[in-house]
Amino acid sequence: MNLPTVYKALRSPDGELVALNVLNLHSNLDIFFTKAENPQALVPLTNTKELTVFYQWWPDSTSILLGQDTGRNERITLYQVFVNQPEIMNPLTELTPDFYLRTPSVSPNGKVLYYFANYDFSKNTETEISYLFRHNLGDNKPEAIAFPDKPAYNMAFLSLKGSHLLYNRSDIHPGGDQWWIINSDGTQDREILNFGDEAKVQASWHPDSENIVFVTDSFNGERLKTRLTGLCSIKNESFEWINKSGDLIGPDLSNHDFNQAKISRYEPEILILNETLKSKTKTYFYNLKSYRVTPFPELKGTLLPTQKLVNSRWLGQFYSSVQPTTYVSFPVDDLESLNEDHFRYYFDTFSFSKIKKTNLVPAEEFEWKSKDGTPIHGWLYPSFKKTHQAILYIHGGPTWHSEDSFNSEIQYYVLQGFNVLDPNYRGSTGYGVEFRELIKKEGWGAAEQVDIVTGAEALVEKGLASLQSIGITGTSFGGFSSWYALTKFSDVFGAGAPVCGMTDLVVDYNTTRPDLRPYSAEMMGGTPEEVPDRYYSGSPINFVHNIKGNVLIVQGLNDPNVTPENVRVVEEALKKHNVAYEKLAFDDEGHGVYRRKNRKKKIITITRFFNKNLA
Repeated sequence: MNLPTVYKALRSPDGELVALNVLNLHSNLDIFFTKAENPQALVPLTNTKELTVFYQWWPDSTSILLGQDTGRNERITLYQVFVNQPEIMNPLTELTPDFYLRTPSVSPNGKVLYYFANYDFSKNTETEISYLFRHNLGDNKPEAIAFPDKPAYNMAFLSLKGSHLLYNRSDIHPGGDQWWIINSDGTQDREILNFGDEAKVQASWHPDSENIVFVTDSFNGERLKTRLTGLCSIKNESFEWINKSGDLIGPDLSNHDFNQAKISRYEPEILILNETLKSKTKTYFYNLKSYRVTPFPELKGTLLPTQKLVNSRWLGQFYSSVQPTTYVSFPVDDLESLNEDHFRYYFDTFSFSKIKKTNLVPAEEFEWKSKDGTPIHGWLYPSFKKTHQAILYIHGGPTWHSEDSFNSEIQYYVLQGFNVLDPNYRGSTGYGVEFRELIKKEGWGAAEQVDIVTGAEALVEKGLASLQSIGITGTSFGGFSSWYALTKFSDVFGAGAPVCGMTDLVVDYNTTRPDLRPYSAEMMGGTPEEVPDRYYSGSPINFVHNIKGNVLIVQGLNDPNVTPENVRVVEEALKKHNVAYEKLAFDDEGHGVYRRKNRKKKIITITRFFNKNLA
């Protein structure tokens, strides 16, 4: 549990330094820096007990912009910390805000902040809808400049020149993205990308501040099997396509399903393309001038390039199931021969622990078919010991996926003698558009849960588990799935430890953050008023009388995402039906458990619980 993990790393604009957001060096998530060219010992920029998130370097490279989640209630305060005055936090926004703040950025002159927040500063009241604010640091007066019609998880990105902001809206359908641009002074707000009411679109700026790089899963209102990637000019709104058959820039890449596309601000000729197949990511460099496509080689881990450094090397994220996420620099002059020997590590994870790579268990691909014949894929971590005890670890989202990446909790369970399966049920990303959309056919608490239980049954068929000797756990949607397994598949699972999991989908819808509520409506096919039967049948609370296995409830009491109200109502139901349960609650945690002492307590408690209750 003490192995550090790097969440983010960015070079300074002058190229001298790299700042890293690291979990486990301190008691929580903190920010450090080191030399960009010759990495040395990390210098802490922050050292607090709170969750501290690194957003960006200040344009003049003298300081950083960060956010701090005090008490884990997701209500972020922004700070500036100077490199020559580390650990001195200079607040830029309210210390105890009554709103949720997202995607902050700093103007090129360092005098203006931009961010989304669900707040009316003139009335000092929280709002259901989030607005885009221009915050002048001189007079400290936030001014709303863009006004979406409906609540959504809005994001805003400032162009490199600071002339425009690119932001998303979901005004037509809760599952769709329309992208707008607005002048940084708040004038000329207009829609720039709209591929359909329910289109999923990712977008970011080209460094020239005149073009937008995007990926869309829909075109002309129709969902595609292969996502399209392109560039859009903000002047004439014309498109240049990368992989649209018949209208290509350069070579024919129409058979590729790129799920991410971006350009480093320091190398505007190179488009970074990521293609994820069976939850494994392949990266390509695409030269926008020569049209040359250069694939990255197969490595013993995933390497995701992020930024060009001052010299010819690049900064990239590197990870695998036996390598906690770290950042490295690497050469790109001969990518075909690139290997780990060419890496310069900004952070050597294993130097901070007695754990070695050889102590960790590599992930193995594991496949089975669900009840309806749908192929399902996941990752198996076999124990060093011969055992029939197993744990299913369910990822959150559900629009997310597990991959061959380090998970300290899974590794701990394996070393304690459990076989662990990490399934990517339908609705997961990393398997194409159609597979991701399958979960919406019936909504949460239906076929995706059958995918999970058939994975458990596949372990039994392979001799890796026995019925009732299988436990299940996970956070958020993983917690919901744990509840569901206990109530609907009690003959398979002997125990479950749901962490911050939804129990009543109606309660969850009504009490979650306003910007997250549309996600439930998208996944369920409507609101509780529109599709009440789906919300009822998908809610584990309505079936707790079926529970035969043992229950350990884990919850952060400051969670605004899956709120503690989910726990309160399910405890009443459990008591009503005389179902015994245990509970582990943290009054200083929110959605998930991050503080080192709490994570240690959580994982030891869950392990003891499974050891006690699995035959």
